[in-house]
Amino acid sequence: MTETTYQAVGSIDAVAVAKKLEAIRNHEYPELLAQLAAQPRLPEMMVFLEYIAMQPGGMVKFCADTLELLPERFGTETMRAARKAEYTLQEKDSIYSEIPYKYNPAPLRDPDQESAESEFLAARTDYYEPPDPEKLARDRREFQDFLKAWTAQEIRKVCSDAAMENLPRYLEDLCVKADKGFKEPEAPLYYENGPYWFMDDPVAVVFEMMDRRAKEVSKRLAMTAVAKKVFDALDYALQERVTVRIEGDSRFGKTEAGKAHVEIHPGLERRTVVPESNSLSDFLRAIADSLGIAYSCGTGLQVLREKIRYVQRQFRCLLLLDESHYLVPQNYTKTTPPQRLNWVRAELIDMGFPVALIHTPQTFLPDVDKFVGKTKFAMQQFFGRIYRSVRLPDELDRPDLLAVARIHFPEFSDEYLEVIADLAELSENYLQTVEAVAKLARYIARREGHRRITVSDIETAAGEIIPRRAVPVPEPDATSGTKQRPVTRRTPLHVAERAVKAPLKAASRAVRASRIALPETGSMPEFSSQRGSIDRVETDLVPAEA
Repeated sequence: MTETTYQAVGSIDAVAVAKKLEAIRNHEYPELLAQLAAQPRLPEMMVFLEYIAMQPGGMVKFCADTLELLPERFGTETMRAARKAEYTLQEKDSIYSEIPYKYNPAPLRDPDQESAESEFLAARTDYYEPPDPEKLARDRREFQDFLKAWTAQEIRKVCSDAAMENLPRYLEDLCVKADKGFKEPEAPLYYENGPYWFMDDPVAVVFEMMDRRAKEVSKRLAMTAVAKKVFDALDYALQERVTVRIEGDSRFGKTEAGKAHVEIHPGLERRTVVPESNSLSDFLRAIADSLGIAYSCGTGLQVLREKIRYVQRQFRCLLLLDESHYLVPQNYTKTTPPQRLNWVRAELIDMGFPVALIHTPQTFLPDVDKFVGKTKFAMQQFFGRIYRSVRLPDELDRPDLLAVARIHFPEFSDEYLEVIADLAELSENYLQTVEAVAKLARYIARREGHRRITVSDIETAAGEIIPRRAVPVPEPDATSGTKQRPVTRRTPLHVAERAVKAPLKAASRAVRASRIALPETGSMPEFSSQRGSIDRVETDLVPAEA
């Protein structure tokens, strides 16, 4: 739980969010129901915020990120309308009047008055006796001197401090307080703890952050042929509210594509890795974790069932079930029922919720066949409800490998990405090889004290990551009678270099290495997507020719 200036903000109770959605949809709050009808994404926003509250840093980090990424949305009405970074004296005067008393930075001479300026304004009305003219003139001069000395940086800090103090709790209240509306009255009411004096419409800001976050997640995924098919299948399941089955070999990125799709739409989807045990309670706990439902070690199975049913009927999320072959019982007798499959069918599919099953071809269907062979269970009730089965490609084209290499090595030029793509083709692990080489190369660079990742670091990493494998040799002819043992070779960088020998030689004549800046201490940051041109690469790091 994270402490702010005056409140404790932790995770948002999924059951409380579901209760608010249920109350609105049951017409208990007609005004809020009208707001949902006008903005259909509001339920998605509530579920999105519930998901964000589960992440490290929770709602407080989300608000801090929002302040950093959308500074133009914060400030009083005058601040947001200002055209220049520095405010005029007239703008400062207006800004000062828009800041509530609690956050008033001016020195107060009279506790009964908000400021010297308000004292001056009160003196001009018929409701107050005029103050001493000399005191009034002195207070006005003091106030003008304060405005002149009040910097734009100090003004913005007042608003940012107020935002970090109030916004996390305000967003939490939007999710769990049944009578909390998503739209404040149109009249400008400056509540001390309200959102509108220090920022633009909070709901619109959250929508903008949702869209921005989706774009950032998309940039972290290489859209290979496999990723495109996974995205298409999940888009179909989500839009048509049906069940799809996605089947593909490991090492080609189907799991990463599924994760990315859920990260792009956390207000509409959740991902669960099906645990390998036979236990239904283990599976339901995994579902509860993905939905953000709180439970304890003593929570009974029936209570957990009811909580999941209640939350899911209000969230209406697509549930992506990875490793879905574990839905089939792993240990069973002739009378063992498929409890997990039955739960998925009864509580999700039959209720019209979208479901996606992801597995490899070597697992799900063979496990089903074995189970049916022994138990004679009629699987038609389950498979008849799967509207689409998608078979993913079992190989990746060269452009796909280059796209993956570019994601993991954005700092390298295309010539060296070709080498890394060759490594992936030579390895049996394909995309996992690229990721593994990237992580180990960065570690080696830090371990050796290199300020920059070098091509030799990549070669060293590749030599460890890519296993030895036998090179096929012709069968000995019958006359010789001698048997030749298979030659075992490594497939590191110098082997891949031969496949792209011409571009590497051209590069080595102009340059000797590509150096990428690394921090001397601490964790590695994400690298910039800007890649240096080959003309700026030094030559001392190009690997020696094989």
